[in-house]
Amino acid sequence: MAPERCEGYDRDHFASYDARALRDRWDADDGSADGIITGWYTGERLQNTGRAVHVEHVVALKEAWCSGYRESSLGNWSRNLRPAQAALNSSKADRDPAEWDRPDLPGWCRYLALHVEVKRELGMTADRAELEYIARSWSSHCGDAASAPVATSTPTPEPAATAEPAYDGPQPARTCGEFGWRVDRRTHPNLYAALAALGMRDGNSDGIMCNAERAYTGRDYPAP
Repeated sequence: MAPERCEGYDRDHFASYDARALRDRWDADDGSADGIITGWYTGERLQNTGRAVHVEHVVALKEAWCSGYRESSLGNWSRNLRPAQAALNSSKADRDPAEWDRPDLPGWCRYLALHVEVKRELGMTADRAELEYIARSWSSHCGDAASAPVATSTPTPEPAATAEPAYDGPQPARTCGEFGWRVDRRTHPNLYAALAALGMRDGNSDGIMCNAERAYTGRDYPAP
């Protein structure tokens, strides 16, 4: 148990995911690829569109950061991603179970269980309010207190994310001119992060490294 420390959080620190590919996989997992996806929290049948189905981080990325987890691959780690009705995803935002407090949802108990399992597996911390709420909610809505999932702080290896294709081109350089391509974070999040780690900056924060802020006019890095 530890207090949350959220200083320095930036969504762009975490890898991106391919929402369309995830929705299509969930559609197929439903058994028929008929354009219908089952909402994880509600059991509701939803159309396979971005307006109806959002990609939900069960442990929100900000919550993970505040709980001491920094590995960027969490952003597209499939174990922590579930299909959610759009309004529910928006209402949950970056809240933990105690802050969200939706035991009326049919999938609430499996949400509590997976939230704790992800935190435990990746060695994240949890504050007192979160732990006490999970124990109470589990006892009230899911079973007896003795069977409640328990978060620990034992570190484990980072998740094996569903990553972009391995980068095997020119090695990242320290300036955009040396690199010779511009890199879009949406299609190449790992390469974008590697360039950022070497000191390149997305000066206008548009998600593309090496473009307008340096008057770059060269090639785009090839799409995967």
